[in-house]
Amino acid sequence: MLLLLKEKALPVKDSLLSRLDDSSADVQIAAAEALSHLGYEKESLAILLKHIKYGSPMVQLHAANVLEVMGNKAKPVAKELRTVVNSMEKLKAQGDSHWENYLLAALSHTVSKL
Repeated sequence: MLLLLKEKALPVKDSLLSRLDDSSADVQIAAAEALSHLGYEKESLAILLKHIKYGSPMVQLHAANVLEVMGNKAKPVAKELRTVVNSMEKLKAQGDSHWENYLLAALSHTVSKL
């Protein structure tokens, strides 16, 4: 619902900012997505990039999907995302099954648009 409200959600920004430290990665990502619509792209991108780099595959995918939705607002982390994609492609070529193919495809698509 907050995403639909966009700037009308400004009164809850303090609550959203506090959720960036929540114990749940998915709560952090949801808060980051909402905050990205309220002018807090820097804070949002830091959280999303953290989860792309260090999260479980499902958390990484959640963060990747949010970055996709953010579109051009994700440009400040484009270089770091390209580095992540390159690393994932190298691991895939070596036969490392740790990286999910869908995640690699999702991030590659997002990076190609930035």
